[in-house]
Amino acid sequence: MSLSMLMMLMILAVALCLLAFVVIRSMLRGRLRDRHARLRSPQIGGLPPVPDTVGAPVIPATTGRYVGSALAPDRLDRIATGDHDEAVLTRYPEGIMVKRSGFRPIWIPDESIITMQADKGLLTIRWRLPSGMEVETGFRGDADELREAGSE
Repeated sequence: MSLSMLMMLMILAVALCLLAFVVIRSMLRGRLRDRHARLRSPQIGGLPPVPDTVGAPVIPATTGRYVGSALAPDRLDRIATGDHDEAVLTRYPEGIMVKRSGFRPIWIPDESIITMQADKGLLTIRWRLPSGMEVETGFRGDADELREAGSE
């Protein structure tokens, strides 16, 4: 076996070890995040209940992607990742409904909304959970109606 072939095999072995390290580390970080979320779950509490009836939409249904929700003000402290799920956001006089296929809708009561900001198609809603914790929910819309929603 030539020296250059041996060097190539050593480089390949080191690269595979590094790849295995990165994969295992990512898996462990995911498990720790899940554990952290379970431990923090009672502190965060549940989502507000979806009302039985609501008025006529103030802003019509807007299609887009649910980006996720995080504890405010740290957008990296995720409590729910959307993995960019397809969603429909509708603004009612009583609040905002985010419907995701395959998941329970997220209802944000009007009185819980602290701020809304729209920037480059991303609507960020800061609101208060029934537990008192502040959350930021992100929605990337497909339409221009989000500018109106964020300008309130």
